[in-house]
Formats: sequence, structure tokens, C-alpha cells
Amino acid sequence: MNPLEKETLKYEKRGYKVEQKRTLKYGLRTFINKKGGFFGIDEGVYIYYVDGDATTDDLRECFKDYVKFYEEKNFDSSDKGLFLCTGKVDEKLFRDLRKAIIRDDDIRNSIKLVKSGQSTQKTSVEKTAKKEASCVKASPLSHDETERIIHRVGTICCYPNCKENIALDVHHIVPREDGGTNRDDNLIVLCPVHHRLADRGAIPKKKT
Repeated sequence: MNPLEKETLKYEKRGYKVEQKRTLKYGLRTFINKKGGFFGIDEGVYIYYVDGDATTDDLRECFKDYVKFYEEKNFDSSDKGLFLCTGKVDEKLFRDLRKAIIRDDDIRNSIKLVKSGQSTQKTSVEKTAKKEASCVKASPLSHDETERIIHRVGTICCYPNCKENIALDVHHIVPREDGGTNRDDNLIVLCPVHHRLADRGAIPKKKT
């Protein structure tokens, strides 16, 4: 029995029933509901499940989907959401992205992180490739190399609508720790502010 099944069973023993299971692009969504719960009000639990380490894409998809689901189901204080992960989760990134994506305080505070403590084999081809690629790490760029790349790749911050052209950094789209190379197709020029946001995963890769 996997962690999602165990978590679901825990609620089923309390009278909840599974009403929906859906495979999203990066994770699995399960919705369980208890009819006529406390004070006769239905109580719903949204569970987003990731088998393996949580990525920025997993978190972003979960939070966006949860906001939409919360509003469509008319969730209130008796309902809640869970981000369930079997692998590693950057808790700071979880909090930062939750705050950036979920603007409503009630919605944001109703979804929590749950770590199962049980790592299973990653099913994502991308995650497996990252793990294998991380064995070979590109060397850090020297100051001279950075200057040459800035003049070659771009002399203005590449983030949309940012015009910074004085203080510039070189950002690895795929981090060196995940096997990212120093080739031009993996490098982009950003200002220090957008560089820090990109490193934290707060900027989607499609924008870089």
C-alpha cells in the first residue's frame, strides 16, 4: 500500500469517501469527502500526491490546481488540502511558492505539507535523468567567462519587461547540481533580483 492509499484509508475509517481521482501533468489529485460532517456540514480533503522528490513544477501545479478546486467546490474552514510527498521537499520553497501563488489567506493557510517518510522509486523520466546527470557537475564560471558570456548571450536582463543592463548575472536554466552544462543553450542573462528568484524556483522555466 503506497502513502496515498494509506492517507486515504485513514480518512475512510472516519467516514470519508473518495469522490475523485485524477492524474495531472506532474502529480495525482484525490478528493475525499464526508457528507454531513461536523454540524451537518460536508468536510472535504484535497490531496496532491507526488511519488518521489518534489520539484518546483509539482508545487506550482498543486497550488494553482488547489486554488481552482477550492473555489469550484466552495471550500470553507472545515475543508483542507494536503501536499503529500514520498521524497524530499524544500520546505522553504514550499512556503515561498505557496505565498506567491495563493494570494487569498484562507486558501493559502488551508493547504499543508505532509511528508510520508517513505521514499519510492521515481516514476518521472525527467527526475530520473536529473539524478543521473547530477553525477557530472559543470565547473563554476570564472569572472572572465561570465563577462564573455554576457556579451555573447545578451547584455540586458532577459526576464520579460526588465531593462536592467548594468549589474548582470549568468543563470543556469538547468542547475549545475542537476547536470546543467555551461553551454550557451543552458545559460541566460538575468539581473541579480531575477537571478535569485530563478535560483529559488520562483520563476517558471518557460519564462527563462
